[in-house]
Amino acid sequence: MPLGLILALVRFMGSHFKNYRKPVNISLLYHVFMGGFVQMMVFVMYTVTLEPIDTVTFIFMLVLVAVFLLLPASGFAASAAKARFKFSQLANAYVQLINDGGIRYLGNLSEQTGQSESDVRRDLLYLQSHGALSAGLVMIEGRAATVP
Repeated sequence: MPLGLILALVRFMGSHFKNYRKPVNISLLYHVFMGGFVQMMVFVMYTVTLEPIDTVTFIFMLVLVAVFLLLPASGFAASAAKARFKFSQLANAYVQLINDGGIRYLGNLSEQTGQSESDVRRDLLYLQSHGALSAGLVMIEGRAATVP
């Protein structure tokens, strides 16, 4: 588990600034803690077979492992679901603003969604590469002048 946690944190730090990577990164941490729980359960079962222990100690070991590994895992699972929903809403907002609203300026999209222009550009490239937006869509840098 320690190696998996370190590798997950390296990936987390390397790509967490991307909106579409946040849910996957958090979900990866969930899987690290669930994997650690399974590993620790195998270890606990192995130690029980080597040397019999009393029931109180066995239950204490199970509760301790569950608290240290399953509580963070459940927190990461909830955070991943929230981040996945948030990006889904953001992607739907992009598609609606571009297709229905006719907005072609990155600055206007960033104002409407509350994201920075670089985040909008990165998210639109992601949506284009996955077919949610037309690949031939041309986005213009900056903001459109508003008519009073």
